[in-house]
Amino acid sequence: MAGCLLEETPCGAGLRLVGGECVAPADDTGTLGPDLGSDATPPEEAADVADAFAEVVTFGALLVLDRTPAQSLAETPTTAGCDVDAVSLEGPDGVGLAFAARVFADDILDPFGQGVGVDVGAALGAPEGDGRPSTFVSLGGSGGFLLLGFDAPRPLAAGDRVRVFEVDESSLRDRADRCAVWRCPERVADLTRCVFLGDVTDDAAVELR
Repeated sequence: MAGCLLEETPCGAGLRLVGGECVAPADDTGTLGPDLGSDATPPEEAADVADAFAEVVTFGALLVLDRTPAQSLAETPTTAGCDVDAVSLEGPDGVGLAFAARVFADDILDPFGQGVGVDVGAALGAPEGDGRPSTFVSLGGSGGFLLLGFDAPRPLAAGDRVRVFEVDESSLRDRADRCAVWRCPERVADLTRCVFLGDVTDDAAVELR
C-alpha cells in the first residue's frame, strides 16, 4: 500500500479492532462502539466539515470502505464482503462526470482464501454488470478498502454524488454486504483526515458536501 499511512491491523483503513469488531477512531467510544452502519456524524466531524468546505469541493480521492459484519461473510464465502464493479461521480442532475480511473491504495481481504475477485483494477471504468468475478473486486469484509482517483472534467461541487455499483451475486441480492464512502483531501487513506459521506447499498448515491 504505497503512500498509505495506515497502521498494520487486521481491520485495515485506520480502523481499530474493538470487542471483535472493526471500528473507526471516531466510533470507538465504548466497549464495542456503535454500529458501523450508523448515519450519525460526530459533532466534531460536523464542525470540521462546516469549516473546511464551501461551494466548491477540493477533490483528493474517494475511499470505499467495506463495513460488512464478520458474521455475514459466510453467506458469500467465494466473494466475501462488498463487491465493487465500478464507482462513479455524478452532477446534481444525475449526469455522469467520471468513473474511477486509478487506485491509489487498497487493502483487499480474502478471509476464506478463495482468491476470487481480488483484482483491484476490476473496479475501474464503467460497470460491466455481468457478475463475472473478473469484472469486480470483493473487498473481503470490514476494513477492506479502495482509495480511488477520478479524472473529472470540472472541479467537484457540493451536491455532486458518488455511486458505488455493487454486484448482484444471485437472484437475491446479498443484503448483508455493506460499504461506506469517505472523501479524503489527499491520496492517503487516513480516516482521521477523511470526511464520511454515507453508507451505500443497492447502488444508491451519496452526496458530496
